[in-house]
Amino acid sequence: LAIDGGTESIRACIVDPATGTHLHTPVSAPYDLLHPHPGWATQDPKQWWESLGSACRGAVKKASESKGYDIAADVVSLCVDTTCCSVVFMGVGGEVIGDSIIWMDQRSAPQCRIIMERARGDPALEVNSGGAGPVSAEWFLPKCMWMKSADPDTWKAVVTACEYQDFVNFKLTGDLVGCSSNAAVRWHCDGDKLASGDVGGLPITLWEKCGIPELATKIPKTFVPPGGRISNLTPAAASHLGLTES
Repeated sequence: LAIDGGTESIRACIVDPATGTHLHTPVSAPYDLLHPHPGWATQDPKQWWESLGSACRGAVKKASESKGYDIAADVVSLCVDTTCCSVVFMGVGGEVIGDSIIWMDQRSAPQCRIIMERARGDPALEVNSGGAGPVSAEWFLPKCMWMKSADPDTWKAVVTACEYQDFVNFKLTGDLVGCSSNAAVRWHCDGDKLASGDVGGLPITLWEKCGIPELATKIPKTFVPPGGRISNLTPAAASHLGLTES
């Protein structure tokens, strides 16, 4: 079951792993894109989850019609990708705090300038800006810095800051796991080290220079590379997606 979360909708399609054949045309379920202020763009992660369920149930229905029987029990794996970097803030118990600041939101442009003023030449910036910038407001660090500066009380309540993809995988499995590729490209981390379990992959000195060292305590503790296995579906997630628990 392939899942693709985009800017305006989430898609699901069931594929035959032996042949790569799509069993049906992808099923799309929309969600709202909000612009509460000029330059801002937000979405409700709870809508992502509801739309994911709708798309996946639709995919199971279409694939079953195509095969002539209920294929819910035949689905052996899920693969999730999403548009990035859309940041989700969660509190105790994984409860979402406010809307996600999605990739196109530009409110953290001032934080991008602060990063370069304080940390130009830092080795962690070599990953995606050659150490000389510019840093994009689409990325993870400036968005988190904005939250800390603009709403410190909310920031203190944040237990986990992660991306759209991480949130979906958390809802599916109950495990909070980050993507090492996303962390390398948009979090200024060493993705290979993170994927191997080496916390030395975190850009601690960069985050310290930017006045947000506590970010290291608010991100997922485990990272996997693209295609890496996370865990099994929870019974609640299997039911939400229209699948058979196994």
